[in-house]
Amino acid sequence: MANHCRDPLTVDEIAHRVGVSEDHLIRIFRQAFGLPAATYYVRLRIAVACRLLSDTDQKMDDVARRVGYSGAANLSRAFKEVMGIRPSEYRRSPLL
Repeated sequence: MANHCRDPLTVDEIAHRVGVSEDHLIRIFRQAFGLPAATYYVRLRIAVACRLLSDTDQKMDDVARRVGYSGAANLSRAFKEVMGIRPSEYRRSPLL
C-alpha cells in the first residue's frame, strides 16, 4: 500500500494484488490493525502528505497528486477529516 499511495486502490484491488479474497483481507486487516483497510489506506496517504508538507515547499495541488488526490480541495477534505486541520494549517504549524 505504501508503494502505491498515489494510486486510488480499492479493497478489492488490494485483495487481488496480495492473492486473497476481499472478505479475507477485510477480516485479517481489521484483526491486525484494528481498522478497515480503506481507512488505513487513507491514513497512509495523509501521513505521506504530512511528510511532503513539512519537508518540501511543493504546491498543494502537487502534494495532492503525489498522494493520489485529484487536487488540493480533495486532499484538504480528506486531510481535515483525518488530522482535524487543513493542510495549509498543518504546514504553518510551529510544531513542525
